[in-house]
Amino acid sequence: ISPSVSVPGGTVQGPGAGTGTGTGTGSGTGTGTGTGSGTGTGTGTGSGTGTGTGTGTGTGSGTGTGTGTGTGTGTGTGTGSGSGGSEEEPPPGKEHEWSEWIIWYGKCIGLWNGTSICNCTNNTNWDSTLCNCTENYHGICNGTCIPLEMGGCMCNGTWNGTGKGKCIGKWEGTGIGTWHAEDPWIGTWNGTINGTWDGSWDGDWKGNWNGSWDGDWKGNWKGNWNGSWDGTWIGTWDGAWNNIGNIKDAYLVTYFTLPQPITNYYPHDVRISLNGYEVGFLEDTIPNGYYIFPVEPSYINTVPSGIAKNTINVHTVHLNGGHYVVSSGFDLVIRLNYVDMGVCAVNQEEANNIVKNKTANLISKPDIGVYKEDIKFSNNNPVSGDIITVSAVIRNLGALDVSEAIVQFFDGDKQIDVNKTIYNIPAFGTKDVKSTYETTKGSHKIYVKVTLIDKNVTEKDYSNNEANTSIYVVSGCEDKDNDGFYEYNSIGCPSGNDCDDNNASVVPAIDNLIVNRSLTLCRNTYNLSDLGAEGILIINSSNVVLDCNGATLKGSESGYGIIVANKNNITIKNCKVTNYSYGIHLDSASNVTIINNTLNLNSEGLSLHFSANNTIINNTASSNTVGIYLYYSSNNNLLNNTASSNKKSGIYTYFNSNFNKILDNTISNNNETGITTSNCNYFVTEYTCLGGNSNNTIEGNKILNNSVGIFSQQSNSTINSNKVYNNTNLDFNSSAWLLSSGDNNTCDKPDGWNDSSATDGGCKFLYLQPNITINKTASNYSLHVGGGSVTYYYNVTNTG
Repeated sequence: ISPSVSVPGGTVQGPGAGTGTGTGTGSGTGTGTGTGSGTGTGTGTGSGTGTGTGTGTGTGSGTGTGTGTGTGTGTGTGTGSGSGGSEEEPPPGKEHEWSEWIIWYGKCIGLWNGTSICNCTNNTNWDSTLCNCTENYHGICNGTCIPLEMGGCMCNGTWNGTGKGKCIGKWEGTGIGTWHAEDPWIGTWNGTINGTWDGSWDGDWKGNWNGSWDGDWKGNWKGNWNGSWDGTWIGTWDGAWNNIGNIKDAYLVTYFTLPQPITNYYPHDVRISLNGYEVGFLEDTIPNGYYIFPVEPSYINTVPSGIAKNTINVHTVHLNGGHYVVSSGFDLVIRLNYVDMGVCAVNQEEANNIVKNKTANLISKPDIGVYKEDIKFSNNNPVSGDIITVSAVIRNLGALDVSEAIVQFFDGDKQIDVNKTIYNIPAFGTKDVKSTYETTKGSHKIYVKVTLIDKNVTEKDYSNNEANTSIYVVSGCEDKDNDGFYEYNSIGCPSGNDCDDNNASVVPAIDNLIVNRSLTLCRNTYNLSDLGAEGILIINSSNVVLDCNGATLKGSESGYGIIVANKNNITIKNCKVTNYSYGIHLDSASNVTIINNTLNLNSEGLSLHFSANNTIINNTASSNTVGIYLYYSSNNNLLNNTASSNKKSGIYTYFNSNFNKILDNTISNNNETGITTSNCNYFVTEYTCLGGNSNNTIEGNKILNNSVGIFSQQSNSTINSNKVYNNTNLDFNSSAWLLSSGDNNTCDKPDGWNDSSATDGGCKFLYLQPNITINKTASNYSLHVGGGSVTYYYNVTNTG
C-alpha cells in the first residue's frame, strides 16, 4: 500500500482510517496506522498518515477509527466502506515520482518505473480494463508496456505491439511491432527495434534497426540498419547500413594487367572477395584482361543515401611455385530499382519530366568499351602485302543494355575497312568484331573505336571507347641499303636480316659471308657452324677492313672462323672467335694486320700458313691447342700478345718459319711450352721433323708458369732480354742450341743455355724465389730480384 501524492491533472486514492466491510485483492508494502471494525460494502476516499509496516490476510466487516503500528504483507478480497484520515503532501522534489499507478487521469509528465497492461484514453481513469491514452507522454520511462494501442513511448524495457501518436521522451529498450506516428518522435533512442516505421523522427539514435522505414529523419544516427528506406534524411550517420531492397543486381568488373611478359608468370588460383564474401574464383590460370562476376546484393555495404565503402580483396595461391606480380583494377557496378531526386519546378508535370530525364541514366548506364588486350591479329608477323584479319572484343561493362553501336578500325588516322555495326550488347556482355587489313611495311598502330548510336544515352565512362596496339610489317625481302641483306625483322629471306637498313657497311654475320669490301659486323653473338669448311667470314678481296665490332663467332669445333687466302693489305680487328678448328687463318696472305682479337677454344687460335710480312698485335689466344701457330711463314711480327692456358704451346713456329720477331708478349700457364721453335710437328703423334727455323728473334717477352719456357729444336734464334721463370720443368730447353745466342735474359733453370755475358753460364740474371741465400765466387755475377729478400755472399772464405 502506498501513500497518496498529488499529481498534476489527477489524484491517486490512498489508504487511511475508516470503517467498512468488503472483499478485495492487493499486494504491497507500506507504512500506516489504523484500527477499525464495521460492516457494509462500499468505497471511500480519505487520507491518513502513520508509521509502520504490516502484513495481513483476511476478510471482515466493521466500522471504527483507531491508530496502530504493524508490519505485514497480504492478499485478500473484501468489501467495505469507510473514511480515513487527512492527506499528507510528499516531500519536496518528490512530487513526480511514484512506483505504481492505480488510476490515471490525463497526460503523464514525470518518471515511470512500473508495469502496465492497459488501454488508456484522455482524462479517463486508468485501471486494468480501460486506459487508452492518446495524449502526449513527456518523461523518462523505466519499465515494460504491452499496450493494445499506445500513445506514448516505452523506455528501458520491451515494446510489443502497435504504436500511434506523438512521443516526446527517451527510449532505452527493445521494440517489436509497428509504429504509426501522427506526430513526429522527438527525443533520443538507445535500443533495438524489429518492425516497421511510418512516421517522422527528430532526435538522436543509437541502436539497431531491422525492418522497413517510411518517413523522414532529422537527427544523428549511430547504429546498424538492415532494411529498406523510403523517406528523406537530414543528419549524420555512424554505423552499418544494409539497404539491399533498392539493389536490383550487381557485378564486379575486374581488370588484370601483367607488368612483365606473360612468359615470366606461372599459372595460379585467384580468389576475389567483396567485404569478406567470395565472389570470383579463377583456377590455375594467369589472369590477364577483363573478368566479370555477379555479386549477391546482400554482400554490398550501403548507407541511407546510397552505397557505402566496400572492400575488395584478391588472394592468389601458388600451384607450382614461381614468383609473379598481378596488378588489377576493380569496378563494382550496381543497378538500382529507384532513385529519389529533388528538383525545382513550377508544377508536378514539369518535376516529373525533369526527374525522368535525369534518372534514366542515373539508375542504369551502359559502358561500352574496347581494350588493348582484346585486339588480335590473325598473323603477328606479316609481310608487306599480306591481308590479315584484325579482331576486337567489344565489352559492355555497364548496367544498361546497348541496342546499337558502331565500331571503326584505323591504321594511324586512316580508316581500315568500313564501319561495323553491332546490335544488342547486354549489360556486362560482349560482341566480337572483325576487319580485314592489307599490310604495308613498317611499324603500325592499329586503333579500334566504338561509339553508341543513341545520343540520348550517356555512358558511365567514355575513356575506354578507344584502344590501340602495334604491329610491325616486314618489307618482303627488300634490301633497302643494297648490302646483300634484307631488311631488319624480315622473315624467310635467303640472306637473313640486316641489322642496319641504312648503312651498307654494317651487316650481320652469316655462314660463308663473302667479304669483298670493308665491313662492320653488328655487335651480336652468332652461333654459326662452318658447314662447308670454307669459313664463316671469307675475305675475298685485298685492301679491306673487317671490324667485328665486338661480335662473337661461335662454331661447333670444326671449320674456319675467319679466313684470308691469297690476299693482301687486310685488317682484321675486334673479333671474338671461338670453337673452330682455326679461329683466324691466313693462307698465302701478306701485309695483314690482326689486332685486338680474342681467340679461344680453337685448335689453332691464330694460324699463318705460307704467309709473310704480317703484323699480329694486342691479341689474346687462350685455351686453344696452340695459341699462335706459324707454318712456313716468315718475316712476321708478333707484338704485345697474350698466349695463355693453351694445351700445348703459347707460340709455335714450325718448319722454315724464318726471320720472325716475337716481341714483348706475355706467355703463361701453357701445358707444354711457352715458345717453341722447331722443325718437328706437334700435331703428329710421332713427331715429323723437317727443316728447321732460322733467324727468329725472341725478345722482351715474359714467359712464366709453363712446363718449359723456351724450347728449340734444330733452329737458330736470337734470344735477348726475356724474363723466363717459374716454369715447372725448365726455363730453356734444347737438345742442341746450334747457333742460337742471346744475352740479358733472366732465368734460374737454363739447362745448357748461356747468355753471352754470363761468365758462369746460364742467364745473366738469376731469377730467385724470395728468401734465398746465394754464394758466388765470380765478381761479375748479377742478380735480378723479383721480390722478397736475398742474401748475397761474394768471395767468402770458409775458415771452418
